[in-house]
Amino acid sequence: MDSQDTQADGGRPLMATRQRRRTTKIAEMVAREILHDIADRELAPGTKLPHEVEMVEKFDVARASLREALRILEIYGLIRIKPGPGGGPVVAEIDSTDLAQSLTFYLHASGATFGEVMQARLAIEPLMARQAAERADAGLHAALREGVDQAEDVIEGTDGEYLAVATGFHDAITSASGNKVLDLLARSLKEIYVDRVGDVIYRPAERQKLLQDHELVADAILSGDGDKAEALMRDHMVEYVEIFEQRFPGLMDETIDWF
Repeated sequence: MDSQDTQADGGRPLMATRQRRRTTKIAEMVAREILHDIADRELAPGTKLPHEVEMVEKFDVARASLREALRILEIYGLIRIKPGPGGGPVVAEIDSTDLAQSLTFYLHASGATFGEVMQARLAIEPLMARQAAERADAGLHAALREGVDQAEDVIEGTDGEYLAVATGFHDAITSASGNKVLDLLARSLKEIYVDRVGDVIYRPAERQKLLQDHELVADAILSGDGDKAEALMRDHMVEYVEIFEQRFPGLMDETIDWF
């Protein structure tokens, strides 16, 4: 039997799935080639890409198609276009904010709510705390210790100072989980959360309790106790949701806006 006739999960022919893919435009094909080149060569952020004339010749496309391809990559955050003499396309750093922006477009279109975003975080982050504990990453240990040490300094600090320490703690854990997909997704969901409530004034008592929770989760991870780290992170996330439900009735039912 031809491989194209192989049944996919659920009994659907794989060919039927492939035929649904729309025709790819030339600009999208060029964008894909540039993406592959950046990834395969592991080009670092800040690396300048070839000049427009060189890329037009390399891909054998019109200048308009190349510029559209570069615009696609710029929208996705893979490159930035540096203006002025000596400018041009430059490799950008992969940023979860770019995925969050795209994600909010689809979440808004589908009518997804802020509560559903928080439920997704609640499902993902406890698992990642477990994975972080089981991996025993030295870099994570250092980041967690630093975050715990900084916690007391932001109890009475500005909202921005508190938010930086709090979100940095979650970033350190998701990064150390060892799963790039979950890490990027968790960071993106967190970006959606921060965009919506980042200007909320956190009361000192709330800060104290939440940062104490961070310390308990950190201790469990540092000791390599995956079960405890997962349970504590889940309790922490549940308590966080409860605080917002109490202070901002209706927030969880609010539809995600595209940013």
